[in-house]
Amino acid sequence: PQEGIQPWFISKPKCTSASVGQNVILSCAIAGDPFPRVQWLKDGRELPPERILQSDDVFTLILRNVQQSDGGQYQITL
Repeated sequence: PQEGIQPWFISKPKCTSASVGQNVILSCAIAGDPFPRVQWLKDGRELPPERILQSDDVFTLILRNVQQSDGGQYQITL
């Protein structure tokens, strides 16, 4: 039986900073077989799925009209 391919990043999100009121888009592309479960985190806590878009292997987190409370460390995990 085939064991598959370990998940890996085709492209990773870039470090980004924004001013209050701006929109921020973070995206990355991921591959693997079977396709991995992906989570976006802010300061280690999972973000709600309605803030995340997926198109094939590209996952995008959109932050609209950012406020100071949106500040923190965002990451994506496989």
